[in-house]
Amino acid sequence: MNPNLRNLSQASSIEDDISILWSVLISGNTNLDEINLAFGVPKEFTEISAISEKINTFNKEELKAEPLLKLLLSCDLIRKPERFLKAQRASSLVSTYSLLNENQWKEIFALVTKIEIDKSENNGKIIAKKLYEDRLVALENYIKVYERKIHFLNRRS
Repeated sequence: MNPNLRNLSQASSIEDDISILWSVLISGNTNLDEINLAFGVPKEFTEISAISEKINTFNKEELKAEPLLKLLLSCDLIRKPERFLKAQRASSLVSTYSLLNENQWKEIFALVTKIEIDKSENNGKIIAKKLYEDRLVALENYIKVYERKIHFLNRRS
């Protein structure tokens, strides 16, 4: 284990949630599961550290709708937004760059959760596919607006 003591020292001055600080401490290690198991940390700590690493990896890519949706689904943002936001906070304390800030993640959560399913459809696979496609379109539109805002702000500076 290579503890991330430098980031932990900085993070502990502004953050008091132990699960977030644990995630910061072990960030960057490739064997998170083994570390979490060896230290016997609570399940929440294990989940937050794993999600934080997924967010760190996501932040290294270009902002695109499909990878964003896959991240949201793999991290179970829709059912457990608080856990995801803790992981996002841990990620932001470790990484020097984030594609999206906390408010934008909250906007995205609101966006994808307000999409409703067609209640007349009975086939679960069709419902899931349609929901995925609708969320993908919503995220594509969100990213377009986001990119326009960035472009506008860059032109003003």
